[in-house]
Amino acid sequence: MNEKLTKAIEDVKFCLESKIFLSENISADMSDLGNEIGVAVAKHFSGEMGFDKESFLSGIRHGISLVDGTHL
Repeated sequence: MNEKLTKAIEDVKFCLESKIFLSENISADMSDLGNEIGVAVAKHFSGEMGFDKESFLSGIRHGISLVDGTHL
């Protein structure tokens, strides 16, 4: 697997485990989750040739639509 992708995945896991799930901040919501994932991914890929934010967001929307029944 691509080294940058591996590091981004590790950062996402760390953020989810430490900043969201283990946080005493019980008011964490979906925007907090999205923010942490966005920070973890962008820190490795933002500004890099081939990084397409819209494609990444489209992938997230697609995954959600498969689960919530809105997939066309």
